[in-house]
Amino acid sequence: METAAAYIRVSTDKQDELSPDAQLRLLKEYAQGHDLLLPEEYIFWEIGVSGRKAERRPEFLRMISLAKSHPSPFQYILVWKFSRFARNQEESIVYKSLLQKESGIQVISASEPLVEGPFGSLIERIIEWMDEYYSIRLSGEVLRGMTEKALRGEIQCKAPFGYQMQNGHLIPDSQEAPIVRRIFHDYLAGQSPGAIARSLNAWGCRTKKGSLWERRAIVYILQNPVYAGILRFSTKGPISHRNAAAIAASPDIIYTRAHHEPLLCEAEYREVQTRMQKNCIPPRAKAPSAGLHKHYLSGLLYCGRCGTGMTYANRSSSPCFRCRAYARGQCTDSSYLSLSVAVQCLLTSLDDFGTDLSLVTSRSSQTDTDLGRLLSKQLRQEEARLQRARDAYLAGIDTQEEYLAHKTEGEAHRQHLQEALSRLSPAVPPPVSLSDLLGSSDWSMEEKHDALHAVVDHILWDRANRTFSIYYRL
Repeated sequence: METAAAYIRVSTDKQDELSPDAQLRLLKEYAQGHDLLLPEEYIFWEIGVSGRKAERRPEFLRMISLAKSHPSPFQYILVWKFSRFARNQEESIVYKSLLQKESGIQVISASEPLVEGPFGSLIERIIEWMDEYYSIRLSGEVLRGMTEKALRGEIQCKAPFGYQMQNGHLIPDSQEAPIVRRIFHDYLAGQSPGAIARSLNAWGCRTKKGSLWERRAIVYILQNPVYAGILRFSTKGPISHRNAAAIAASPDIIYTRAHHEPLLCEAEYREVQTRMQKNCIPPRAKAPSAGLHKHYLSGLLYCGRCGTGMTYANRSSSPCFRCRAYARGQCTDSSYLSLSVAVQCLLTSLDDFGTDLSLVTSRSSQTDTDLGRLLSKQLRQEEARLQRARDAYLAGIDTQEEYLAHKTEGEAHRQHLQEALSRLSPAVPPPVSLSDLLGSSDWSMEEKHDALHAVVDHILWDRANRTFSIYYRL
């Protein structure tokens, strides 16, 4: 008896779709009527998930990954309708071809039987095209309906901070509304969003979810016109990632007068928007990184107040490290540490160990061949990973963004390994100590980073007490 898997998907409870239990019952009846074994561990559920994009369906991807294993644990994938498998014809064809060619797995619709031969394949393509057309048409109808509601001034989201929802209407929250007014007042008084977040956290105030305030949460409140009695709706999706200037210039945003009580006057809100646009710093193009790490101390320094990692800022005048949580408004101390001070403290500590931290290396002797073989093997593995990422993108498994992220990371690793291989040349003499290696121009930032991280576990910088505590792995 052959084995089958079942894929059950319901995108929303408002559509005319069979319930998950009903789909499962029909698939079990189909399996029993065709002498197929349907184990419980091969039943994959997606509840409340659209079929337009495969990368947003984790259970679907898990099923595909399991099907591609050798040998495949099942020979068929059962669905109620082909639209449950995918509503995107291109993805449907790619995944069905992938399953058929690599594993010999056939996708079967229990309610849409097909005849054998090329005519059956034609009918299947027509069904897939109709499913995709229905999905596109439904998306357009939903967007038109939401746009009409926005034009009528009807709320279409959860109650924002400062309000609560009652019978579909926004009502000011007696505890949160004063905090919203304070945020606008403090910003107009000259405080930055990060400073406001730190002030609220110190005061003991929390967000609706009970979390600490962050800078971006303050910015979102300051940019939200709902507090001035105006509803905002974008026909192009969420706008939380846009800055004040981009929001003001966006032609896809609809503004309508709402029916709820505002928490501040419109003039005050406009003044805040003017100031935010004036203070808006346009994003600068990032220079390509020379390697995986900006500095060999990256990933070692931690804030002594909150314990969060510190980021390296490569400023031309004064490169430094700063607490990441402070930039988000969740720490009260920036823990600013100039790069020169950090390096000096590190080298002083290394020198205090004397010969205890001398590098015992024999790169040019017996370990040279072993190390070269290991690096060459890792380089081949990285090349294979890059090829697999490319194949996954061409097969439709990964999106373009995911592929570019994997490619960028993989090429950086490959460059790192290639540089390490080139350093095996006897033309570069091994340094006497770790301090010599860190101060040498013959060694790359990646090699310095790896050497230091092999010795140092982490470094705690307490700015208040001016203590630089290094925790070694020795």
